Formats: sequence, structure tokens, C-alpha cells
Amino acid sequence: MKKLIRELIPVLVMVALLVFFRSEVAITIFAVIIIAITFRMKHEKRELTLFLFGCAMGIIFELIGNYLLNQKWGEASFFTIPVWLPLTWGYGFVIIRRIGNIIVNTDKKFENQI
Repeated sequence: MKKLIRELIPVLVMVALLVFFRSEVAITIFAVIIIAITFRMKHEKRELTLFLFGCAMGIIFELIGNYLLNQKWGEASFFTIPVWLPLTWGYGFVIIRRIGNIIVNTDKKFENQI
């Protein structure tokens, strides 16, 4: 359970940034700092590749939302989407994998606690 919480703390901080900051630049800078710190503290082989793939997919998904579904962002300086958004998509891919690995690889003792 501690591992799950430890992985979720940076995600919760990033969500809080959206509440407290309205500047696209400020959110982007803080997102880069949080992602860099988490990768510096812990990263597994090829997670950077997963992160970059998630960023690319985020750009594609957001552009589809913008052009096909008429989704709009107030501050958007990167192809009609905020710069921080693809970064959070990429980080989301990494965090989902990490949390999935924690859940799948836990022992029976942890399963009995849930």
C-alpha cells in the first residue's frame, strides 16, 4: 500500500497545480520539475521510451478531441493544446504501468488487506 501511495503523490501534486495555477507556463515548468524529480529518484529500463510514447499519444488524442469533438483549451500554445498536457499524458502512461505492476506483483498478504 505504501508503494501505491508513493507513486500517487506526484500525480496528486500535478492535479493540485491545475487548481492553484492558471498560467500554462507555470504549470508546464512545475510538471517538468515533478517528472524530472520522479525519474531521477526511480526509473526502470525503457520508462523514458514509454513516457515519450505517452506524450506522442497524448498529442494525437488531444488533437482528435480539438478538431473532431470541438474541444477547446483556454491557454493553448502547442497546436491548440497546452504544452503541459502531453507531458502529463506521458507521465500518466508511466504511472499506470508502475501502479499496475505493484497491484499485479503484490503478495497474498497484501491481497487479504484489500
